[in-house]
Amino acid sequence: MIYRLCTVCGSKVPQYELCQCEHKKRLDNYRDYQRRRIENEEEKERVDFYHSDEWERCRNTVAAHQFNLDLIEWSKGNIVQADLYHHVIEVRDSKEDRLDIYNIIGVTQANHNKVHAYMNRGQREKKKMQDALMDILDRFETEYY
Repeated sequence: MIYRLCTVCGSKVPQYELCQCEHKKRLDNYRDYQRRRIENEEEKERVDFYHSDEWERCRNTVAAHQFNLDLIEWSKGNIVQADLYHHVIEVRDSKEDRLDIYNIIGVTQANHNKVHAYMNRGQREKKKMQDALMDILDRFETEYY
């Protein structure tokens, strides 16, 4: 068996497993992250929106409309089920578009992470990604509706 050292206490731990103190640290960090989100009024409003009935209805409508597909994968010729629904124009940038079904795209968690990583590089990259996602949505609409 291969071991590594715990990043918190330094004890020997099997590779690919977490020490109890590493697990506790992750939980504590997540709780702090959630507390900070709720303390920020703007962020709290977004969190509340994503837990609302109106968002659930909108998301379900989009899922049905997009056949519950990850449209990024669909655009590459792959059929993969979407895990979540991403706002092309983010809610923090435009509250008016948050329930617009033509501003929401189904993606896997992996693609969602890639989209955000690219968008976080800067405004130019964010705009390029938004344009690319809108192109995918337009192509999907053209082919199926």
